Amino acid sequence: MAEDLDNLYQRLTLMDGEETEVLVEGETLEEASVRAERCLCAQLQTAKYYNNEALFGTMRKICRLGRQVWFRELNPTFFLIEFEDANDKQKVLREGPWAFDKSLLLMGEIDGKQPISQIQLKHCSFWVRAHNLPFSARAKKRGVPLFELKMCRWMCVDVRGGEYMRLRVVVDVTRPLLRGKKICIGGEGTVWTPFSYERVPDYCYHCGKIGHSFKDCTSPDANLEEDDVSKLPYGPWLRANSLGGRSRSGTNFGSQSTAGAFPAMVPGLLGNARAYHMAHKPHSDNHEMKPA
Repeated sequence: MAEDLDNLYQRLTLMDGEETEVLVEGETLEEASVRAERCLCAQLQTAKYYNNEALFGTMRKICRLGRQVWFRELNPTFFLIEFEDANDKQKVLREGPWAFDKSLLLMGEIDGKQPISQIQLKHCSFWVRAHNLPFSARAKKRGVPLFELKMCRWMCVDVRGGEYMRLRVVVDVTRPLLRGKKICIGGEGTVWTPFSYERVPDYCYHCGKIGHSFKDCTSPDANLEEDDVSKLPYGPWLRANSLGGRSRSGTNFGSQSTAGAFPAMVPGLLGNARAYHMAHKPHSDNHEMKPA
């Protein structure tokens, strides 16, 4: 809809009164900039209908914020989250990823000079586990080359685990998830290092992209009749078990099938696994909300 309107505006012949520019500057820009520092733009990565009020109401409960938070729809696709306290904003970003009804909630900083129609949210940070790494490749500085790729960027490394190395990375969700990486140690042969993703929501076993399941894949070469998951390029093995040993599909804000019960939430803090449960009065639409 937004793209259609943009195309329409570009074809318009403007009248004299429409050609006159309105200049926004000075105190107005400064005030807007300060306010933008307490805001996030957000989008739920799904083509399915969802109840905005259920999403907003449940997010207020589960995020356990210190101060007030407000939600405002920008258009049918995007909404604005404004925090009274900028520390709450950082808390939400740090403890992500978040999901609602198993769909990833994408969030990004606000650019006050960018038209809403040009907003694109396609990045999300995840903890990724690099398995089978030789000990010589486990130094913090070694983690950087693993993810210096177009589809994701490296943020920080946790090297305290024994079985794997944890890396906090920003992933481009429009691209397939990386299943692993070849590691060359001192030029003496390569080692395949498989990756697994903590708290990742639904992803496709055919194309490897987050946001839809295999049965909903629109890739032209997808065989939707394939019943043997082991024959597909991706699988459930790409999803890491929780730090407590139990498999999870992320911190999910809401699930229509489990309204009223929140699963353990593991914040994305380096090395810390803090789980807690919350009670929630079910919404009339039977929605519930959790982190991804």
